[in-house]
Amino acid sequence: MARIVYSALIEKISGKIGGTVFQANAYGFTCKKTPNMVRPNTEYQLRQQAYLSQAVREWNNLTVAQRLDWDTWASTYPQYAKHNLSSQLSGFAVFTKIHVFRFMYGDTLLPNPVYISYPVDTITIGINLTAGVLKLVVSSVTGDEHWHLIISASRPFSDGQNFVGTKPRFLVGRTNVTDTPIVTTEWLALYGQLPSVGQRVALTIKPYGEDNGQSLSKISTIATVETTV
Repeated sequence: MARIVYSALIEKISGKIGGTVFQANAYGFTCKKTPNMVRPNTEYQLRQQAYLSQAVREWNNLTVAQRLDWDTWASTYPQYAKHNLSSQLSGFAVFTKIHVFRFMYGDTLLPNPVYISYPVDTITIGINLTAGVLKLVVSSVTGDEHWHLIISASRPFSDGQNFVGTKPRFLVGRTNVTDTPIVTTEWLALYGQLPSVGQRVALTIKPYGEDNGQSLSKISTIATVETTV
């Protein structure tokens, strides 16, 4: 997807030309190739859509003062659209984004954000399979638990594959502490079969503040499944 900046002669293009779609949203104008829809409306997709719908409903249920509080937080600690760094996120955008993460993690509604900006943590992640037990290997520099982590994983790559063929799916939520959580049950529920030692998987971490509207850029890595001798 590409961000478009129009000239004085052309103010807007919309619609589809060949395999390219031109569209506008709250954060500017974009053009992108028409996506190939593969297995739409899977259980996983429907669950993510449900989290977003729940976040929007919760925003609508907030009081005027609570919405104003989120607007104030968003202007005090500005964050910007992923594909348009000049477009600042509104209180509504921050609230819904953070609450999708909160509901995935298992956190509850946060009517009022805490006015604080947590220091950025450096987090790494790996994966280990020993005696049929699958563990994540999470390392944190601060270990302060102010960050909640949305951890996702892909299916193992096939032999010779050098790219992520399937999008990582939400696996488990953790706080930012150095730990080796067991994820055998979660992995089997997600993919039905554990990866093998030596296989590679894509792992991602999306950190968000425990009690404010803060979120960090996604951390992505390609990890080889290791074992403990």
